[in-house]
Order: sequence, then C-alpha cells, then structure tokens
Amino acid sequence: MASWKELAVGLAAGVGALLLAFSGFMLWRRAPVCADPAAVIYQRFCRKLARAGIVRQPIEGPTDFAKRTAMLRPDLALGAATISELYIALRYAPHPNASELRQFGKQVRDFRPNQIKS
Repeated sequence: MASWKELAVGLAAGVGALLLAFSGFMLWRRAPVCADPAAVIYQRFCRKLARAGIVRQPIEGPTDFAKRTAMLRPDLALGAATISELYIALRYAPHPNASELRQFGKQVRDFRPNQIKS
C-alpha cells in the first residue's frame, strides 16, 4: 500500500499535468487569428513596405506610418496616404462594405514600393 506522501506526490503530479494540458489547449485555442479583413490587408501593406526597408514601429499608427513613409520615400506618399486612409475608414466602420474591402485589397495589391516612380 502507498504512503500518504506517495499519494500526495502522485496527486500533485496529476493536477500539474492537467493544468499544463489545459494551459496548452487554451493557448492553442487563442492562437492569433485576425478576423478583421481590413487589418489583414493592412498587414500585407506593412509587409510590402518592410521588404522595401520601411518597417512600421509597434507604436506607430497608420497615419504616422504613412507620413514617415512619405518622408523617406516621397514617390510612395500618395499610395501610402490613400491606403492608410482607407484602412482607418474600414477598420473603424461598424460594418465595412464588401466592395470597399475589395477596393482596399486592390490598392494594396497594386502598391509597388520597390519601383521608384519617375
């Protein structure tokens, strides 16, 4: 027969294993899934600029990022401003319009930061 110390250790190990499994499940379940289509498209825009050497800072909002992009690359000023304005309008709208989201996606797809315009 097991002593009370062995039972306590076994119980503590079992509870610890259950807590670890539950924590893992909760973390897996809360995996970052962005349900906001406007934010997903804007992140694509930010990645394009990052590949061109203009990395958005974590504390930088869309308007400030567009202004900094314009200072660093004046040839991208209009595109960055347009995309940022569309993102802000869509991101904070109660119910974004599907056609506006498509237009926003097209703007981001057509945005080419690696090409310098003449």
